[in-house]
Formats: sequence, C-alpha cells, structure tokens
Amino acid sequence: LVSETCGIAEHIEEYGAGRVVPVEPQAIASALNEMLRDPARLLEMGARARSLVADKYTASAVARTMARAYQDVLSGERSAESDWSTGG
Repeated sequence: LVSETCGIAEHIEEYGAGRVVPVEPQAIASALNEMLRDPARLLEMGARARSLVADKYTASAVARTMARAYQDVLSGERSAESDWSTGG
C-alpha cells in the first residue's frame, strides 16, 4: 500500500504489486481492509512486488538508471529508454 505521491507508485501499479491510494485516511483504511480480506491476493501482490524489485531496484538496475540519467544530463536530452522521474 503506497500513496499516489510515493516515488514508486507508477511501478506498483504497472506490476500489480500493491495498491496506490490518495493520502486520505478513509482511502488508506478502505484499501487496507480490502487487502486484508483477500490473503490470496496479498500473496500474489507479494510475488509481483518481488518481480518489481528484481527488475527495477537491484543495485545494478539502479546503477543503470542513474547512468542513463547522467548521460541525459550531459547530452541535454532525455533518452527514450530513460526511466527516471521528471520530479512531477
């Protein structure tokens, strides 16, 4: 369960690795209650979250993303394969 403002919300949604909710107490409580009522879905989300981490957040994956970001800064353009945030 992450908020919409979390830096990884897009990836959580893309992978189906959890729920993304507004930063509102009722939305958070509702999502938590819904998630806790479905243990099988929680296990599935956990498996998807592990895939997300393996794909996007290993040390080598983060290093590749950082290298692309630095290359983009040096070139003055954002490459098509860049996967770093625009800062919203």
